[in-house]
Amino acid sequence: MPGVPDRTYTANDLVADATAHGSAVSPRLITDWVEKGLLDRPDKRGLGRGKGTVATWPESQRQLFLQLLEHRRRGVKRLATLCNLPVMIWLDSEGLDRDHVPLRQVRRCLTTWANAYRAGPRRAARHSAEQLIQQQGMPHISRRARSALIDAVVDATGGGSVDQASLHAAARAAFHSDRFAALWVRTINARFAAIGRLNGFHEHDFETARSMVKQTAGVYVERELAAAADEDARRQRTFALVNELAGNACTGLLSALGFLELARRQGTSNPDNSPPRPRQRPGGTAHGEETSACRPKVGLLVIWG
Repeated sequence: MPGVPDRTYTANDLVADATAHGSAVSPRLITDWVEKGLLDRPDKRGLGRGKGTVATWPESQRQLFLQLLEHRRRGVKRLATLCNLPVMIWLDSEGLDRDHVPLRQVRRCLTTWANAYRAGPRRAARHSAEQLIQQQGMPHISRRARSALIDAVVDATGGGSVDQASLHAAARAAFHSDRFAALWVRTINARFAAIGRLNGFHEHDFETARSMVKQTAGVYVERELAAAADEDARRQRTFALVNELAGNACTGLLSALGFLELARRQGTSNPDNSPPRPRQRPGGTAHGEETSACRPKVGLLVIWG
């Protein structure tokens, strides 16, 4: 952050700041949040022979702490949901040692998110399925097909593995497109692949995934704002897009990592820096054409769904 002073803050300073902003917390909360990745680990320095050490955080982490408390005050209680904030800040940073949230913290955030997914797999699978359907722009599929697809995702992934055949069959029935069904299933496979290899990704994998997410997000936002009728509509849509992207930061990054992992397994050394796109989308004609009313959103939301 330009112009941010070099002042640092102890746990007691953060507790006092929280109280001043209307949130009564204990030092234990800070310890828990460091463990989960919501806050970075503190810097520790000695106070001299026999005087112990002091642990402090920089201004950027203090600001993150206050933002997290504000989200919690507004009703966001789940740690996995709160993990989206530091991950989004990292995604939106420039990299090259200029990250206000370091990669080590992002790794812990993703582990927290993944552990929450494992702890409640059926609930998480249902939520993921509903997101993918809603955000891929498929309001025109029938209620029965939508319900069947959600149930298929829950049944296929809720136990921690993916039943490819049943998932593809349900997606094909809903979307009436083999290509889009395959893409949809591949997106789910990518997320599971990333969760399964979360501790094995290298720093350069994260940097590549960040570039993928930022590139695709830029294309999506530009397209969405271009469709706005006027300046007021653009402002409203911008606000909605910011909330949408921020609320899906963990799934977005995990999906990008997952696509890299799938490419690695297939022996592709140089994967395309964007999610795969089907040549024919749901609602298309026999010749691969499509009507605008049935055209789904693809690209960014393959990652951000």
